[in-house]
Amino acid sequence: MKKIFTLVIVSLFTISIFAADRRPSVTLTTDKRYEVIIDGRSYASTLGSTMDVSLLNKNARHTVKVYELKNGLFSKQKKLVSSSTFTVNRSSLDISVDRNGRITIREERDSRIDRNDTDRNRRTRF
Repeated sequence: MKKIFTLVIVSLFTISIFAADRRPSVTLTTDKRYEVIIDGRSYASTLGSTMDVSLLNKNARHTVKVYELKNGLFSKQKKLVSSSTFTVNRSSLDISVDRNGRITIREERDSRIDRNDTDRNRRTRF
């Protein structure tokens, strides 16, 4: 009986820890062939690709730089189209780059009820 009780308590404790640790997800969507650099990591995109870039530190400032790729005669050329900064809090982020190179960062709040915040989705355009 003592072993079963201990097993049940440890199981409930483990489940509660996993339920509480929800990491925010960060997705990157592009409409054109760009090279997107987030904090020094390069993400080469294809037409209409979506990538998961969730390995970012919470509560830190991150930079996004979008480069347009052009094939030259003997080399590839990169041109900086736009750049932006953002922070990852408790909410998930969707970073999208349109065909003109503009960055749109959309913050999706958690679905839980928050009495102090009535605006569920914030949209920031740079």
